[in-house]
Amino acid sequence: MKRLFKAIKNLPFIALYRLQWIAIISLVWTAFELLLYYRAFYSELRFDYPYKENFFSAYMLRAAIFLSLSAIMAYLILVEWMVRFRNISLLAGWVIKTVILLAIAGLGTTLVFIAHFMGIKDQSFASTLNELNYYFFHTGYFVDSLFSWIVIILVTEVLIEVDQKYSPGVFWQTVTGKYLKPSTETRIIMFLDLKDSTPIAETLGHERYFSFIKDFIYYVSSAVLDNGGYIHQYVGDEIVVTWPLRRSNFQKSLNTVIQARRTLQHTSDYFRRKYDIVPEFKVGMHLGEVTIGEIGVMKKDIAISGEAMNIAARIRTACGELNQKFIVSQEYFDSNVLKSWQCENLGEITLKGVEKPVQLYALKI
Repeated sequence: MKRLFKAIKNLPFIALYRLQWIAIISLVWTAFELLLYYRAFYSELRFDYPYKENFFSAYMLRAAIFLSLSAIMAYLILVEWMVRFRNISLLAGWVIKTVILLAIAGLGTTLVFIAHFMGIKDQSFASTLNELNYYFFHTGYFVDSLFSWIVIILVTEVLIEVDQKYSPGVFWQTVTGKYLKPSTETRIIMFLDLKDSTPIAETLGHERYFSFIKDFIYYVSSAVLDNGGYIHQYVGDEIVVTWPLRRSNFQKSLNTVIQARRTLQHTSDYFRRKYDIVPEFKVGMHLGEVTIGEIGVMKKDIAISGEAMNIAARIRTACGELNQKFIVSQEYFDSNVLKSWQCENLGEITLKGVEKPVQLYALKI
């Protein structure tokens, strides 16, 4: 058991995030089904409700089947369909996914019915099929059951979409009001954007360039999320990411750069076939105090500001001016996580919009 917990703890952030969601969905959906069973049993024993046994074994039977099916459905939503449905509209994706999930829920309802009548009521298979035909096609039981599942499936899909819109974890911070009042925190800050974006845009044209940026952002963001980064903003081809100040997060921020490069290298054939260009990126990293708070009226968001953000943005801009790909500040360098890395001291550089010169280092990755 200890090995299992250790293995789970060492999972990449995005895998752990998905595992948590799968566990929550499975347990909540199963509890919802058991609650419906309990409620229907005590609702004056409806004539069109097939179950009349309030036994512990009946609850366990339902729990086992629906826990398994709920885990499968949650896995489809959070893992398989995240990639397969990323290039179709949200509405079309919801319709397709809901239909498939309803089919699985219908299968689960059927399996529970058969298992209950044969295992709990001790009826024969032939008799069970006759009962199945009656209750599913001559009463409102099956329709009521599917309607309940439509509601819980749609609510779950909306919650997941909203959570991922804010970046994993940020939605719950918004719900609990963590940033209702501005908060000052020390964060590791990364500004990452596409290298040579202007000539690429001129080569591809507006529509192909937008598609190119969409693919670039998708693959780079995967590396960010795998390493627990909070994506605060997409600005064109730029991604603004932060991590809370923890020593382990320094390594995660470095791992993000390495993993993003490897991912783009592994997908280079795809980019060559589709665009005849393989993307590269520039990174500026800094460490400092920022102010984080909720802003907006009809469209709310979590905003992050401060001099440290400005410095990080200017460091990323300096990559082009100094002919470097990855540059970090003295504050980031002092974390000692870079002691085993090859770094070039670039000296104190005057950055536009920053009052004092900033000591910079170029990473050789």
